[in-house]
Amino acid sequence: MTETSPTALAAVVARVRGAAGALDAPAPPHGLAAFRILFGAVMAFAAARYASMGWIDSIIVAPSYHFTYAYLRWIEPVGGHLGANLQVAIIGASALALAVGIRARASAAVLFLSFTWLELTEKAAYLNHYYLVSLLALLLAIVRTDHVWALWPEREGTARWRDYWLLRGQMVMVYGFASFAKINSDWLLRGEPLHTWLQAHRGIPFVGEWLVMSEVAIAMSWGGFLFDGTIWLFLLHPRTRAPAFAVALFFHITVWSLFPIGVFSW
Repeated sequence: MTETSPTALAAVVARVRGAAGALDAPAPPHGLAAFRILFGAVMAFAAARYASMGWIDSIIVAPSYHFTYAYLRWIEPVGGHLGANLQVAIIGASALALAVGIRARASAAVLFLSFTWLELTEKAAYLNHYYLVSLLALLLAIVRTDHVWALWPEREGTARWRDYWLLRGQMVMVYGFASFAKINSDWLLRGEPLHTWLQAHRGIPFVGEWLVMSEVAIAMSWGGFLFDGTIWLFLLHPRTRAPAFAVALFFHITVWSLFPIGVFSW
């Protein structure tokens, strides 16, 4: 066995220190603030939508039995009709406070706890983006994003690149896993479940008959697979970020217009 030379070890240590220093370097705060504001606004809308659709009663209050998660059987609806409505109100209020920048990390922590409790109450109502909401709210309870306030723009400080990379890393994992999960014969060879879902759009003028074709479903399935597997690379690179963001907007708004997945695309 060859021993590691002191010079090589020193080079490795220097590289690690350089990377740590780069992560701790000052960064413009506006991107973090924009993410906080938009995420909080979307979640406030989601809470209002949850209440307006009658889901508090139909999903939480009315059922006499709830499908719970293993090792989390003790998580149950809180306080009947009044408690469930109060919980959704807390989700909406904490999301608004997060968007405005009022005690941002504390507001994100309240949002994480209240939303995750509601999510874990009923396993049958699980959606993958609920899991993502919990993860992002938890990260926003850790990362400082209130350097720029929505209502008090004169309050401004310096952010750190490590905060950006925590949030970027989470989104890379979302897109990466979405692409990995599509590597199966149903998605790539049969175009399912897109082919089945697109049948509901046969009546759309001009494009309806085109959308129900199996070839179109397969092409869209491959497009989704390639989009999820590559878009994060283009979003990370400064030179391709703007066009990649435009493509991402087009992709997610198209998905939102075709399929009933709520606020996930936003």
